Parts: sequence; structure tokens; C-alpha cells
Amino acid sequence: MSKVIDYSLELAKPKLKLLKPNGYEVINGVPVQNNITIANLNEAYHIKRVAKLSNINELEFKVPYFIEFNHKIIDNPVIENLRDKYIIQFECNGEKELYLINSYSNEMTDDNDFRLVKCLELPYELSDDYIQNFNVTNTEGFTIREILQGKTSASGTTERNGLLKKTNWTIGHIDTAFDLINDTGLPFTIRGKSTVLNGILSMAQMYRCTIIWDSVNKKINIYEPQNVGVDRGLHFSYGHYLKTLSNDFNTDKMVTRLYVYGKDGLSIEDESPLGQDYIEDYTYYIYPFERDEVTREVIKHSRHMTDELCHALLDYRELINTNEEDLKNLTDDLKSERSTLSDLEIDMYHAEQDLIRAQDQHYIYYAIRNNIDGFDTTGKPYTQAEYDKFASEMGGTQLWQDVVSARTSYEQAEQLVNAQNIIIENKMQLVQNLRNTLSEENNFTPALLAEKKQFTKEREFTDPNQIYPNKLYEAGLKEFEALQLPEKIFSIDVVNFLDCIEEQWNWNKLNLSDIVSIKHEALKVDIKARIIEIDFDYDSGSIKLTISVTDDYSDDTKTLAELINKLISTSIQVEATIPVWEELQNKTDYVSTIIEKFYDDVADQINLAVNQSVIINEYGISVYELLDANTKDEMNFLRITNGALGITNDGGVTYKNAITTEGIIGERVIGKIIMGHNLIMGDPDGMLEILGNKGVVRDRCLDPRPDTPTYLRGREVMRFGLYNYDINNVDDYRNPHPTDISQDRFGIQLFGNFSDTLTVGSVPPILGNSAGLPQNYNAQPLSRVTMDSQEGFYIDKWDNRDGEYKWSKKFYVDTEGSLFAEDMTTYRLKILQKPGVLLLDAEERFINIGRMSEMVLDGALTPLEKIQVRTEWARIQKEFIELQKAYLDHRYTYRGGDAYGNKSNIDHLNTPSSPAWTGTNFAGYSTGFWSNYQSMYNALNKYLNIDVIILPTNKPNYPNGSLLSDARKHITERENDLDDNGEVLEMGTGFSRSVFVNTFTNYYNATKVLVDAINTLIRWAGTELGKFYNDIRMDAEDGIVVTRSDNTNQIWMSATDGFSIAKNKNDLYYSYYPFLEYSKPGAEISGSRTMQSWQKLFYADTDGNLNLLGSLDMLSLDNQTRVLIDQNSPEGIAFSIMGRTRSIGMEGAVRDGERYSDHTGEWWRKLYMDTDGNLFANDLTANRLILRDIDGDVVLDAKSGFFDLNKFHFNGNLLAQNIVTGTILAGIGHIADLTVNRLKSIDLTKEGKEANYVDIENQYIKWITASLQATSTQRTQMALNRETEEMEMMPLYWTDSSRTSTTTYPEDCSSPSPVYEQTIVNPVTKMEMNFDENDPNNIPKIILGAGTGNGDNGKGFIFKSYPSASEQSLMIQYIDTTGKTREVKLDDKGVTLTAGNKSVVVSESDGVKLTAGSKVVTIPETGGIKVENGNGSLIEFSSSDINITAIGKVNIQGTEIHLNT
Repeated sequence: MSKVIDYSLELAKPKLKLLKPNGYEVINGVPVQNNITIANLNEAYHIKRVAKLSNINELEFKVPYFIEFNHKIIDNPVIENLRDKYIIQFECNGEKELYLINSYSNEMTDDNDFRLVKCLELPYELSDDYIQNFNVTNTEGFTIREILQGKTSASGTTERNGLLKKTNWTIGHIDTAFDLINDTGLPFTIRGKSTVLNGILSMAQMYRCTIIWDSVNKKINIYEPQNVGVDRGLHFSYGHYLKTLSNDFNTDKMVTRLYVYGKDGLSIEDESPLGQDYIEDYTYYIYPFERDEVTREVIKHSRHMTDELCHALLDYRELINTNEEDLKNLTDDLKSERSTLSDLEIDMYHAEQDLIRAQDQHYIYYAIRNNIDGFDTTGKPYTQAEYDKFASEMGGTQLWQDVVSARTSYEQAEQLVNAQNIIIENKMQLVQNLRNTLSEENNFTPALLAEKKQFTKEREFTDPNQIYPNKLYEAGLKEFEALQLPEKIFSIDVVNFLDCIEEQWNWNKLNLSDIVSIKHEALKVDIKARIIEIDFDYDSGSIKLTISVTDDYSDDTKTLAELINKLISTSIQVEATIPVWEELQNKTDYVSTIIEKFYDDVADQINLAVNQSVIINEYGISVYELLDANTKDEMNFLRITNGALGITNDGGVTYKNAITTEGIIGERVIGKIIMGHNLIMGDPDGMLEILGNKGVVRDRCLDPRPDTPTYLRGREVMRFGLYNYDINNVDDYRNPHPTDISQDRFGIQLFGNFSDTLTVGSVPPILGNSAGLPQNYNAQPLSRVTMDSQEGFYIDKWDNRDGEYKWSKKFYVDTEGSLFAEDMTTYRLKILQKPGVLLLDAEERFINIGRMSEMVLDGALTPLEKIQVRTEWARIQKEFIELQKAYLDHRYTYRGGDAYGNKSNIDHLNTPSSPAWTGTNFAGYSTGFWSNYQSMYNALNKYLNIDVIILPTNKPNYPNGSLLSDARKHITERENDLDDNGEVLEMGTGFSRSVFVNTFTNYYNATKVLVDAINTLIRWAGTELGKFYNDIRMDAEDGIVVTRSDNTNQIWMSATDGFSIAKNKNDLYYSYYPFLEYSKPGAEISGSRTMQSWQKLFYADTDGNLNLLGSLDMLSLDNQTRVLIDQNSPEGIAFSIMGRTRSIGMEGAVRDGERYSDHTGEWWRKLYMDTDGNLFANDLTANRLILRDIDGDVVLDAKSGFFDLNKFHFNGNLLAQNIVTGTILAGIGHIADLTVNRLKSIDLTKEGKEANYVDIENQYIKWITASLQATSTQRTQMALNRETEEMEMMPLYWTDSSRTSTTTYPEDCSSPSPVYEQTIVNPVTKMEMNFDENDPNNIPKIILGAGTGNGDNGKGFIFKSYPSASEQSLMIQYIDTTGKTREVKLDDKGVTLTAGNKSVVVSESDGVKLTAGSKVVTIPETGGIKVENGNGSLIEFSSSDINITAIGKVNIQGTEIHLNT
């Protein structure tokens, strides 16, 4: 059909609007920015726009300063509103984009005055948000969605939040391929500080995805590169749109030798055929050289190399290919021999340890016999002289025979190691001989080597994610393939056909990422290229394209590329052992092929559709294909009605593919993600049901009951996902799961072997149908296989146990890897201790009981097993010593220490709450790792070496002893010796396999936890070697050098030169000090470093000298504090510390220099120093302050704690909130508040005399009498040594005989005398005051007297008793010399005097009561006096009567007795 030009179409012209941001509103939970339209920029001109794929678009335009309005020239009102951060809305061809005004400039020309505005697309605002250290600690795997939105299981806050957390941007679309890879992702990392925008662009580079920004809705769309842009058939050629074309070849990045390295310096030497750490190929420079393989006659010559070098290179390649298999076999053999050597060296080490233990036991006996003090062991085998000496003295003892036997075993092991070393040396020689044969020196003449060197272009490739040499080699080959051809750069200018109405069919074909064809016969260019950048100049009508070549059809390039690819692909085959992103992206299978083909077919069917007929009538909307001008395809059409959309292929008889109000109907659903709540799929053989995270597979035996939810659905034969629901009630499968999530179980469960008689729940059989055969639908499965995420793998059987049917485990493997079987029969059982170390091989009838390193043997111990236990125990003892040393070395760290460089006082390895474990696997521990390990070690030691196994009381004849003692006999033949648990007993002594296993296992687990904790602590406390921390170099010459990646700044630190911050001289137009210039390598660019010239801006040398160019201005985050160092200050103030307000307490006139103002506002100097060296400060606090007097003597040294009060004269009182000192010497002191650890009031002048003093320490105050005696040790004090000019400990002297002041300079005094350390002799405590900690109220107590020395005898006590608030008393006690207590008690009732069992009670209410044993005299305040004898006899005095009661006679005797006279 001929194309008809529609001249009514309008040519696309860009429209610009100026918008002002006006806050946000939340719509559907998403913040949406409000923008106010300020003006339409109709007068904008010279509009240029650069559209970039996966990057930030650019826009610039000009706005005139003056415009015409009502035939007058006026100021353009828009000019003042063109401000930074305002938004420009760009609209053209139906596309709308938002741009941020980034910069503008005002320019004046002869023709016009205008403002030039430059904008960046709205995503540029993401460069204002910063993130720091993303995924640095654990280096986890992240998908793209997790990077942007956050990963809930990540350890760090930044990783859990994602890059977009701090922004107002959200995720729009992510291609299915990136969402399907949702298990591990890649270890995406951001080290240091970076903008969110840079982080997103780095992510796109790592995942090789394309970003499409939606600046209007602030959404980020992620696509696979192949899913963005299509080949719409647009082509450029000479005479068709193409104006200019340049084709540049760049060989700067091309290499012929690529050095390949992985993580921690891993190289490919073990994978390279010649043991080299590089890959090499010269095919590009050889091409198009061709020769006859028989006659070696040159058919085509190389464009670069001589024929001789081409011949030599091709011969060398053939020689390597011929010998490659032999070299590989030799290297593999060498690896095997080295592995054998490792095993032999372990055996020799064990033999050496056995010998040393035998020597130690022998030497202990030898030392005891010969009365030698101490135990002296070298930890090495005896020398020959020592061996001969002991052999002559103790040759007949059993201990010496043990030494001889162990020495023989050790010598045999040593001989095997030496022999193996000789074998390895021979193998290495064979490898080296073959490599010498294949070396370049033996295959190229010096002249050819010199010529070859001209074509050697080297580069280094490092992939820190590679940890295996074979994968590293494969990655190196891929990188090498990409670097073997020159880089081709195409630049083209094309006609702006968007301004041509006649080319309207091609208007929609010029899009970013679309593929276009470029052909130029004269330049031999025939390529397909993807558009990655379009530069529009709307005023001039020009378009510039930047393209990425996808297919190059030029013959030479195609042939050379195929040749290189062939050589690389046949050079080596590498087994893929690690899944990487490229494999996941490139992976194709049958289903993927179908899906991609379906996508292409549908896209072609829709995009290339022509001759479509649309009919709208009462039947709805029908779309047909016109077969010709008058005939439409009546069989295949689409119809849309008010409730359905259907597609038919049988003329409307059926609509097998439709969308209705009930859902989607289709014979086939094709796609990459099917999302929903419920999925049911079935065929005549059965059915698959998925409901959320629960899955069921049913067989073909169908439920015949039409009134049930499972009608016509088969029996359950498999469950997967959340499978733990009631098997006895299968009809409730669709009911909600119980709320007790602790019962959830995830895994796979299979049911089979359905019973012919038993039914589920013992209900009557339900006769179903299975492929026409009758079967019980509710038949009970008799076997069950389960794979559970918590319990492991097990096989159950439906058994009748004790009259009740239930599931019983017959076989299971738990999550610890332990296997249990009720019965197990194997023909080829093998047990390995570790990969490559065989313990048991049933097929070969081999068992190796000598390989016991980190496992325990079950059952009773045989003699051979006991030997292995002894060997293991010896290894554990040595391990304990090493771990104890590691614990002591690492438990305290400098991280978390104080400001003086002291280590933290937290024992991290014994403190689970330490910050070192935050965010690690150790955060949940409650017991110290060292304490736990020590406890498990002690338990193992006690179990093995102490008599802890209790012998049965009914078997007294069995020997006693520890597990390793010689007294214990191990007889394994006695099968009837079983304990209560059915475990084999060892001679009836109670040996238990479970105790044996658990004791060793507990120790091994504690060891692993401790070792892991030490390693984690080391990483937490220091810098991890090999870890990437920016562009950092560390070497012996320069120390540590950190260079910015763009080579603008550099920081370096070394013990020789000190510390420097420098700037690249290329970025400076001046140089202050030539002596601060230097040259050093810059950052690594494209795999290499070059020398750069640097200018030091900040330099501190090792002598403490500091050089600083310019000024230093530091401002606090709250804008309230400022530090300014300005060597060019006009006020002569070089250093200032300032605040926004004047210091508290500062009043009166403002002193010179106190106030400072600049563009940041007004400031008040709190501390400043002028160029004359004067220091002004309102308050001064310094940790290391040193003050000297006019003579240079140190008066105060805060670092060493020295303060020479002799240099000061104090008028008045010395006031201090706290004084902490060892000794205070003063005549009279007034201290308002004194806090000390201990205080003694010793009169130091009473040296050699008896002194009375008070000693206050903690809660005790003691009054002591003692003698004060001087020692021979003179006291010292930190002071300045006038000779050395260094602070050091100096002898202390009394200044005179009054001994009231001291000095370290006796030469300054007339009668100095040494101050000696004094000791207290024969102290006697005569009185003491303390808190009684045995009393619940901690009552203070006064103790009087020194006592007799026998307990509290002879001491008095005064204290208050406080049993309760209503019952209080004051107690005065004296314990006499015999231990009897005398006591006075004063309480609310009165006064009680007690002596033994005798007491006097004086009470205000009750009077006086005297008690002596059972005899009591009571004198009340009112009433009569009563005298009781304690045996019933008493006398009572009433107010008028005397009553006498006697159990015997009443005798009255007197010279006269008057009765009532």
C-alpha cells in the first residue's frame, strides 16, 4: 500500500514551563510533590537537550533579558524567577520530563542580553542525599529490589532501609528476570560515603541493567538491556539522513598480556598451563598472517609483525597445545603428592607429641629420683647427647622404654616425611623441566623476543569476588576477550527528519536504546548500533547520535573476532562451581525459549499489524484482519462487549481466550511470573493445588461425594511448603491454619502404600474411582516420607504399637547430620572423617582407627581406641594453652579504650553484652566464651583423668580408676554388660557412650565458639588485611597512601615522613612552598598507576612540626561553635575558638579581639591566640597542658600529673571540689569536699616514735596507736630533670627540718633531707566505727578497745538496734575478758541493764524490775513491791499490807518482835 502523507500533523516543538516546588501531599501512602506553574517559557530559544541511556539527561536554553510588550521593550519578568532548584517542565513528542535548574549565567553580546540556564533531569536531586558503608561488614547478597527498598534480614540499618529510604523516590517497574533472582543476589557494596545517585548508577553497572527515570512520578524503572529499545528499521546511509560519519580506532585499552588476580591476591598460576599469573595472546598483531602448514610457505603477511615472529608464535602455540595434557597430569600429580605430605607431616607431629609426653613422664621420675627441683622441658625431642646420657642411667626402666618406643615411632614418621619430600622434589623437577622446554627463552631468539616486546601491551585485571582459581581464570578469559580488539568509536550527524512532515513514518523510530543500521560503502562501514545518547539542537535542527556497536559486518573485523574467540574458547575448559549473575542472565532452557519466542511473535503481531478492520455495532467492538480490500478473516477475530473481551479462532463458536468479570480464561497462559492466592492444575493423572504457602499433589483416585469440598479430587500423595495440618481431616485443607505458629512445619511430605483395609480415622470406606478401577478414597497411607526444615529427613510407617495405630520413625537424618536407622544394610558403606580422609570402607574391608582428630569413637574403648583418646587429649591440652594465650592477648582491645591510648577494661571474650558482639551471631549468648570453654575443658579433664565414673556397688571386684587409667580393663566381647539405657558398659563400670560423646562434643562446640569469637573480635578491633577501603596502598617505602579515585587529593602516612594531605598540582595554579612538593603514584585508573605531582596542603612530620597552607575554619553542625586558624588575620589573631554568645560571667567593655564578624554573622571569641604568642581564654581545660616559668622550668605538666606548688604563692584558701592524691602534706588545710580511697592522719614528724592516728578506708574509721619507722627506700616524684630536660621520676626531699613541704631540687634548699618510704609497725586499733553489714539496716557501730586478742573479748560496742520502725533501741555492750556480755539497752519502754542472766529493767510505766536467775524483785510506780524467790515463795508489799507466801516455814528472828503493839 502506498504511504499517504498527513499534512495536518504538527511538527514537534519543545514546550518549556517554569515550576516552583510547593511542598508534598501524601496520596495512597506515597508522598507526591506539588509544583506551581509560574510561567510558560515561550520566549526561550537555543534549546538543547541531551538524552542519555541509564544516566541523567541534560537541558539548556536561553531567555532574553528584554522582551516586547504592547510595542514596548520591557524587562523580562521571568528572569528573576529562574532560580536554582526551581523546576523546568520539558514537553515534546508526547514526552514529559522534569529538570532541576542547576546553574545559570548572565551574558551580554552585541546582539542580545540573555540568561543561559543549564538543567539536569530531576533524578539529579538524589545526589543531595548521602549514604555511608552499605553492606561493608558482612558482604551479603542483595537483589536490585532489596538494594533500593531494603532487606529486612540484613544486619545493618542502612541495608535494612535501602538506598531510597531517605528520598521521595520509589520503585516503578523491575523486569521479571531481576525479580526471579531473589535468593542470594550479588554482594553489592558501597564503602565510605557516597551519594544515593552514585549508588544507584553503581548498582546498574554491577547488575548490567538499564535505568529509565520517570521524573514526573519520581519512579525508577529497571530493565534488562535487551528489553529496552527495538530495531524499528531506521537506517542511515550516504544520501539517507546521514550528514557526517567518523570511525575512530583506539588501541589505548587494548592488551596482549593480562595479569589476573582475585580476592586477597589470588592468582591463576595453578590454572595457567605454564604456571604464569597472566593470559597472553598476539592474534590481533599476527592477523592476517597465513601459511601452508606443510611447506610453511607464507600465503599472507601480517600487517605488523615479521614473518619470522609470526612463525615462532604459531609454533610456540602448537608446542604448548601438544604438551598441555602432559603438563596438567604432572601438576595434578604434584598436588596429590603434596596432599600426601601434609598427612604425613600431621602424623609426624602426633608422633613428636607422643615422644615429648613420654620424655616428660620420664623426666619427672628422673627428677624425683635424683632430688632435682622443678620440671624442665624443652618441648622438643632429646638431643643425641641427652638421649645417650639418659639411656646409660635409666636404660632398664619402663618409662625409658616408653621413650625409646616413642622415639622409634617418631624417627620412622620423620623418615616417611623426608622420603615424601624427595618424591615432591623429583616431581617438581619434572614439572620445571617441561616448563623450561615451554619457556619463551628456549623458543624465541633474543631478536624475536625484542620484537615481541614491542607488541606486549600489559594490563591488570582484579576481581575481588573471585575466591577459586578456576573461576578466576574463566573470568580473566572473558575480560581478555573483550580487550583484544581496538575500541571502535562512531560519531555521526544526521538530518533532523523530525522537522520534516514527509518523514512522519520515521518520527517514532528515533529513541534511546533503539537499534539503527549505519552503512557507508566508501568507508567500509556496515554496522548495527544501539543509540545510547541523543543530542538535540532544536533551533539548528541538528541531531548527534552516540552509538554502541552491537553487530559489525565489516569482513576484516568479523573474521579477526571469530579467530580470537575460537582461540580463547578452545584454550581451556573450566568447570563452573559458583553461580554468578552472568550465568543467571544468560541461562536459557526450553521454557525460556518458548516464552521469548512468544513475546517476539506477539510483539510482531501487534507492532507489524496492517489491514485491520474495526466494526462497532450492537454486538460490541470487533477487530478483523482484511484478507483483501473486501474480505475479512471471519474465523479469527477479537470482540469486546460490556462484560467480556474474547478472541476466537473458530468464527465465534468458542472463545477459548477471554477476559470476563469472573476472571481470565485461556488455553495457555505464558509468562515469567504467575501471582495469586490459589493455583489448581490437573489432568487425568491427578491434580496440583497451591494455596498460599501450602501445596498438595493428589492422585487419580477421586472423591465420589458431590457434597464435599474435595469432590472429584484425588487422595493426597504429597504435601509441600507449610505441610503440618491435620492428615485425619483432609477436607479442612482450605480452612485457615491455627493461630499457634509454633506448630508450623515447612518441608515436603509424601504418602504412599495405601491400605486395602485401614481407613483414615477408622471411618467406613469411601469407594472411589482410579482410572476405572474401584479404590478406597479414604484409605490409610501406610508409609510416609518427610523432609522438614527443622527436623531433617525421616521415613515413617503406620504401625500397630501396643494395640494402637500410629506413625513410627524407621529411618531419619536430623539437622545436625546424624543418621538413625532401625535396620540398615549396605554393601558399599564408606565413612569419611573429612573430604579425602577415609575411616571405613565396607567394600574394601578397610577400617582406619588411627584417624581420630576431631571426632569421638562410640562404644566401649578398645586398647587401640584408648591410644587414640590419649593422643587426642594431648592435642587438646596443647590447644588449651594456645587458646589461653590467644584469650589473654585479645580479650582487651584498644577499641573502646580511653583517650590516653589504654585498652578497654571490658573483657570482651567473657562479656556477652560487649558492643563487639552487636549485630553478630554472638549477640544472643549469655555466658562468657572463655568461661564456657574453660568449663568444658575442665569437664573433659575431669572425665578423662579423675575417678568420676561411679562403679556399681554390687560389683566390688571391678577395678577403679579414670577413663584413661591403666587399672581399667576394656573388654568389648561381653554383650550382656548393659546399663539402664541399654548402652554397652565397660567391664560393668558404668561407661556410657552418650556421656563420652557429649563430653567431647561439648568441648569441640565450646572451642569453635571461642575461636570464632576471637576472630570476630580481631576483625571488630582492627583493620582487616586485604579488605578494600578505597584506593589504599601500603608498602615499606611510603607507608599508607590513600588517593581519591579522580587523582585530585592524596593522604599518606609513614613513620619516616609523618602525615600529609596533598592536592594534585594540576588542580592548583600556585605553589606555596617548593619543599612541600613531591611526586608519587596516583590512584589506579584502568588497571594502572602513573606518577603525579602533588602539593602538600597539610603536613605533620615525625618531629611534631605541622605545616598548613591557608586557613582552617571549622564550624559545628548546629552553627553555634567555630574554630578558626588564620595565619593572615588582619587583627593578628592566628587562632580562635568562638561561639554565638558572649561567655557567661563576662561583663563590662568588650576587649580587643573578643568580637568577630564576617559573612556568617557575629561571633564571640572564647579562646584565641595572637601572633605575639599571647593566649586569651575565658576558661581553659587541657589534658596535656605544660606550663613553664620564665627560666624554662616546668611548673605544671598535666600529662604526667606534675604541679610544682613551690613556684606559686597562694593568698587565701585553696578550694577544690575533689582532690585525689597519694599523700597530702600541709600545715593547715581547709577542704570543703574531700573524696579519697583512704585517709590517714599520720604525723610524719614522729618517725621512730609512737604515733596516734586515724585511718579511714571504705566504711571503716579506726583510731590506731602504732610505731612509725622509715625504710631505706626514698620516695620519688615526677618532675623535670634539669640536665636531660625530660620529665622523669626524681628523688623527693624535705625542704627543711619542719617537714611540711617537699622538693625534687635539693640544691634549692638550705637543709634538705631525703623523704623515705615509711612503714607502720605494731598497729593497735583502740577504737573503730563501721557499718554492720550483717544487720539488714546496715546500722553504724562503734567498737571501743583493742580487746584481749581473743575474738571480741575485752571490747565495748555502741550501736542502735532497729528491728522495725516501732521497735528501736540504743545498745551499749561490753564483752569481758572471759567472753561474758554486759549490756545496757535504752528503748521506748525504758532502760535495761543485763549481766549474764541477771538484769535490771527501769520503765516509766512499769517501774523497776530486778532479775537474778529465777529470783525477781518488782518495784512498780504504783502498787506494791513484790519479791519472788523463784520456787513459789514470795513477799508482797501493798499500800497497807505485807503478804508473805512460803512453800516452807516462815521464820522471824530478832531481839524483839512486836506484833500489833
